[in-house]
Amino acid sequence: MAHEIPKWGSREWCQFVRQNSAAFDALPSDTYTKDGLLRCKDLIRVQTNHSYTLWLRQDDRISVAANSYSAPVADYISRDPNLWDSAAIRVVSGRGISGRALMFGVPLQRAVGIALREGFIKCEFYLPDQEDDVYSATLLFHVNKRKESNDSIIELQVWQYCPGLSEVFYVHAESTDFVTNVSHLDGAIIHFDPVDVVHLFRFCDKIKGNDYEKQFRLDGEIPIQDMLNIVSAYLPVTELVDEAFQVCERAT
Repeated sequence: MAHEIPKWGSREWCQFVRQNSAAFDALPSDTYTKDGLLRCKDLIRVQTNHSYTLWLRQDDRISVAANSYSAPVADYISRDPNLWDSAAIRVVSGRGISGRALMFGVPLQRAVGIALREGFIKCEFYLPDQEDDVYSATLLFHVNKRKESNDSIIELQVWQYCPGLSEVFYVHAESTDFVTNVSHLDGAIIHFDPVDVVHLFRFCDKIKGNDYEKQFRLDGEIPIQDMLNIVSAYLPVTELVDEAFQVCERAT
């Protein structure tokens, strides 16, 4: 049957994985965007009993899957055709099994509201009490309002970092007010050495370099609640319900 992956572990599955991986690796570069993402509208989504599979529209014998970073975003946007068609995600040749240490941090939605309402330019949200046996994540915000000649677009940049871990989760969004809709949203993973992390959290400079890898991108009218839900799905934080955290405003 078309668009069906053989039973896991069977001889047919092993053969399928080998052939699918080879076909995936041979895809031409113009299959992807300049960021190395695959447009969701170029994918066929096939519902299964408990999940779904993705197949290339240009060659529906090739199966792909969102990678470990973009998978939560893909799962969320796959429920809404409008979000799905406006997005591009990073994919691999097959769905893997991965996990990560628990990270505890501040509620994103409340932090965004404070940063925009209070007119912060650069601010850091963090837990006041650190525990030795958990990773405590810090959220760093940079809000920038562009000139009126550029439609007075507000640019929001968010970095999430856990001391002791090399990866930093980065989110970039644009909107005229961050009340109803955003017009652009993307997320990336950046790996830093300790010196760069200090520079990032002191100056809020986006360091791109070789260790910057975009994971997803959406363009169009994205409802603000969907934006918050997508970012919350992307950031690997177990939010604290007591909302007890501190805010540090940084000089511009």
